[in-house]
Amino acid sequence: MKMPCLPSLSCCLASLALSGCAIRNITPAPHPVYCTATLAELRQRLSANSIAISTIKASFSASLTDRRKGTTQTCSGMLAMARPDKLRMKGSKAMLPMFFDLFADGRQIFISVPRDHAVYRSSRAADAEGGGLPAVRRITGLFLGTQDDPKQIDVVESTPSRYIIYSIAAGGTTARIERRVTFDRTDLSPVRTEYFGADGSPVCDMRCADFFTPAKAPTARLPRRVTLEAPPGGTALSLTLSDMRVNQQLNPALFTMEMPEGARIRPLEEFGR
Repeated sequence: MKMPCLPSLSCCLASLALSGCAIRNITPAPHPVYCTATLAELRQRLSANSIAISTIKASFSASLTDRRKGTTQTCSGMLAMARPDKLRMKGSKAMLPMFFDLFADGRQIFISVPRDHAVYRSSRAADAEGGGLPAVRRITGLFLGTQDDPKQIDVVESTPSRYIIYSIAAGGTTARIERRVTFDRTDLSPVRTEYFGADGSPVCDMRCADFFTPAKAPTARLPRRVTLEAPPGGTALSLTLSDMRVNQQLNPALFTMEMPEGARIRPLEEFGR
């Protein structure tokens, strides 16, 4: 059986051109350009904010997801930070002008929840990672920067699109990873920071995106979108920041908190239960 002849590709293209159909040249997408950096330069990226930034104030929208319960709560509000590690967050939502009021100073954490007629308090900042609001004590370090720990040994790993710094705590005959920071090599932004406990289990996972350079701190890089997860607690806090003001004089009263009249004092671990 004789097969019918098919017109050649050149004939088809010629026919399309004569009929007035445009023939587009398909240009392949450009490959991303990756930066190179030394370990010292990457460490400088992590400490730059600690030199350039003293205060931050911003508006935020947030969602708090409890994976164990399958629930998500949303709110919006104001966030303020001041060196060395002061943090104030006030959140509101529909029908609740004050959903929560959080204050932390690196030593203590207070969360006032009018709906519960309670103030959740801890005398140890580390306890926040066992409560219902993950990684509160990590937020200030993320935005205000961290200083190198002389007791840690940093090792860098390079992949085609990422740099990864492992911060290792060495003691005696044992060594363990305390922190792992991942940098995007397109602009060297620290897009992920993970912390690990003494047994090597994950304690906190912070992912950042939409970085920008503030006009008043040209050497700093700040994320507008942050997700903080506490794997042991099964909770995730997502923040989107806007109207971010850097290095402005803030009223000291912003970082003081008065106990609401009649509020019960409850352990921080009970927050969100």
